[in-house]
Amino acid sequence: MGYAGCRAVFCVISGRLVDKFSATTLLPVFLLPFAFALLIITFFRHPLAALVYLALAGVAIGMSNIINTAFLAEVYGQRHIGGIRAILSTIIVIATAVGPLLFGFLLDRGASFSAVAALSAVFVLWTAVSSYRHAPYFKTQSAKKILTNKGNNV
Repeated sequence: MGYAGCRAVFCVISGRLVDKFSATTLLPVFLLPFAFALLIITFFRHPLAALVYLALAGVAIGMSNIINTAFLAEVYGQRHIGGIRAILSTIIVIATAVGPLLFGFLLDRGASFSAVAALSAVFVLWTAVSSYRHAPYFKTQSAKKILTNKGNNV
């Protein structure tokens, strides 16, 4: 219930936030709940930590569905959104296949679950900071498309 409920609620909330602030502004933010979720399972062993992890993961995934699609439309326009989404979906499928292999490799080599979760949190935070650093570039690209009316190609 926690994951599904948070995911559904934050799909709706993030849609309103995108309309108010833009996806390029929100892109660095939506990964933060997932990073906090990973830190919680890194440092806490209480059974409620799993529930908090799932709720925060639901928040992040709910936000990502809306923000990622809106971001692609803002930056690249609508004309090629299908092809761009197809490429990104392929990358996501490959990453989903590689992830368990990498985690299994680390766990087989003696890394603790907490260490793997901490490493994952660092990677997620690095990604959020990286997208924050690149946000001005994306905002400039979006503004150019809007000003030249190239973002509305159908």
